[in-house]
Amino acid sequence: MLEENYQALLKVYDEKSILIHDMKNHLRTISGMIKEVKLEDCEAYIAQIIGEIRKGENTVWTNHKILDLVLNMKFQEARKAQIKVRCKSDDMSDLELSAVEICSLFTNLLDNAIETSVKCSEEMNRRRNVVCRRHGRKLVVSVSNFMEKELDGQAMQSLKTTKKDEKQHGFGLRSVKRTIREREGCMKVKVLGKQFQITLYLNGFFS
Repeated sequence: MLEENYQALLKVYDEKSILIHDMKNHLRTISGMIKEVKLEDCEAYIAQIIGEIRKGENTVWTNHKILDLVLNMKFQEARKAQIKVRCKSDDMSDLELSAVEICSLFTNLLDNAIETSVKCSEEMNRRRNVVCRRHGRKLVVSVSNFMEKELDGQAMQSLKTTKKDEKQHGFGLRSVKRTIREREGCMKVKVLGKQFQITLYLNGFFS
């Protein structure tokens, strides 16, 4: 799973690098079109370039390069699944979690949220909120989304995967819990009707 996410991050870097490398040639082509007064062709060409830029467009959410890459990757996946995303974050530039810990925590939390949200039949419920806060040395991460149906007591206790092959899935939450233990933190789950919220508290800063 980590290897797949790492390769996805590398792909983002590669696409941006290629676009930057080719930009000088794009500008020369546009300049030539302007000189030859091919304005309609020029406009179409610029629109095509803008479309390519937007495909790999990344937003600075946290001021932490790895965390922002992970968030942007997962938010793009959510949007492709027609899930609306809202994110609020404090400055995480001095976050002390390793790249593996960041990938483990956030990809698993956000993958689970996508898996749950995409099943909602009502479009208004296909959305999720992500909040990252800093309280002293503590990192507080909250992910909330709507579910297709309410959880019963047993499901609340186990929080098992809903995928058909349970033996091959369900490791995501275990991975999250392991990172929380290693960082001397805790996890809280809150359910109100069909709204599900999971909040993590862990040591993420030195001071």
